[in-house]
Amino acid sequence: LAIIIEHSRRVVVEQRKATVRLKLSVSTILPTRDNHQDKMATAWISCSVHGPYPPHMVPGGVDSDGAQIFVGRAHHAGDLIPAKVIPDKSAAYVAHGGQETLVDQVEVLVQKQLIWDRATAGQVPLGAIVGGHTSDGEPLYVGRTMHEGSQTVGKVQCSHNCIYIPYGGAEVSVTIYDVLCER
Repeated sequence: LAIIIEHSRRVVVEQRKATVRLKLSVSTILPTRDNHQDKMATAWISCSVHGPYPPHMVPGGVDSDGAQIFVGRAHHAGDLIPAKVIPDKSAAYVAHGGQETLVDQVEVLVQKQLIWDRATAGQVPLGAIVGGHTSDGEPLYVGRTMHEGSQTVGKVQCSHNCIYIPYGGAEVSVTIYDVLCER
């Protein structure tokens, strides 16, 4: 988020801009990795889990029963957390406090061209999509992993060296995962 700048005053300004950018929510355009917006800008669109859903939602995986999972995020307990959104079930879930938590309101990620890059143990590749943040301001990246036959979206929390996914009523941690990135 921060660009290395020699003059300390400019660094503070850049950090404030980054903080403000993270606190924006509905339909916020995220910066590309070089801090310039391109024609294929990524956006978070607010919606109910009951729909209607916007076009061009970013697929995140497939649930163990074959239902398509899309990338989303939701506010819960003071955090903004990456979520798995399952339109066929009118449901969205976040991983928090050791549990899989059902949420009603989400923001879904829309864009036509993103890639999934493999990562491990709290690492994130260049261009990783920030899906939210903890109440302390730590970034939470959009990730996915396979677990019990389900490719599930969750939050990559670098300080915990893993991805957390909401699955089977629990918050499950996994150390090998994919991270959603702009390229």
